[in-house]
Amino acid sequence: MEVDLFGNEIVKDELLRDKFIEPPFSILDTKSGNWQKRKRLWISKGIKSEVGRDAKAFNMSSWLKEKPKNGAQNMNDTSVFDPALCEVLYHWF
Repeated sequence: MEVDLFGNEIVKDELLRDKFIEPPFSILDTKSGNWQKRKRLWISKGIKSEVGRDAKAFNMSSWLKEKPKNGAQNMNDTSVFDPALCEVLYHWF
């Protein structure tokens, strides 16, 4: 235990990023260099989030193109979950 000149314990400030991977705020900056680095590290481990997912998912760009023709019936794309986001959420909760 470290103490200051007056014998009080020195408490080191911990950065939110060190404690939570990403600071727990309402907006996560997925375009930041730190986020992209973590995402590349996870992908380099061989994670393929899109494989084995037969469920239909909503795709906004397809929906906007097809809306005049058939409404929201064209939902045939699979969503891919960001591995860095999974890591952050597991760490937080």
